[in-house]
Amino acid sequence: WRESGRYETYGDDLYKLKNRDKSDFILGPTHEETFTTLVRDAVKSYKQLPLNLYQIQAKYRDEKRPRNGLLRTREFIMKDGYSFHPNYDDLDVTYEDYRQAYEAIFTRAGLDFKGIIGDGGAMGGKDSQDFMAITPERTDLDRWVVLDKSIPSLADIPEEVLEEIKAELTAWMISGEDTIAYSSESSYAANLEMATNEYKPSSKVAAEDALTEVETPNCKTIDEVADFLSVDETQTIKTLLF
Repeated sequence: WRESGRYETYGDDLYKLKNRDKSDFILGPTHEETFTTLVRDAVKSYKQLPLNLYQIQAKYRDEKRPRNGLLRTREFIMKDGYSFHPNYDDLDVTYEDYRQAYEAIFTRAGLDFKGIIGDGGAMGGKDSQDFMAITPERTDLDRWVVLDKSIPSLADIPEEVLEEIKAELTAWMISGEDTIAYSSESSYAANLEMATNEYKPSSKVAAEDALTEVETPNCKTIDEVADFLSVDETQTIKTLLF
């Protein structure tokens, strides 16, 4: 990890500890360094490539706020794969094989899912894709059955108590949810951190007029200039000289 530089750059999410001899150790948040070291010592020729390795192993990440409920605590089990290639084209072929394999698994499991553009985060890399199962909207909490038989209906519960119940149920139901943006007219899908939208220029386009110098007394902002000239803010530009 020191050789790769990630011992210093990975950040506070990396569990660092010392033994009784004050030697440095970490709990692995991911294992690129481990697999790269193994392959570096074993592979001596490009003719031994491509090579695919995987494991199912515990990961440890000291995240300030663990994500995805019980699916991603600070200690979790992950199946992670690492492939090694003689060139980028061969890497892309294997990446596509992995993607199709996961899609086949989720399809066979009967899931309604989407492959979305994801954020590689500390892993980095050129491409990152997450698979998200699409679920119906969360059940209306007002329709939950009251289990306490001494309460005839939800209407008999004080409003402040009902709000506490809703808050607890909402927190309890969070078990891996995320919000994604996707198109019903194409295959585009991304999480909110990576989602983009189509830029639509303003429809308020002014007719071209001859260049004219106009005084704008006491107008210090774009809003003030636009209001003074009776034009839309999108038809103005502010230039600063230093």
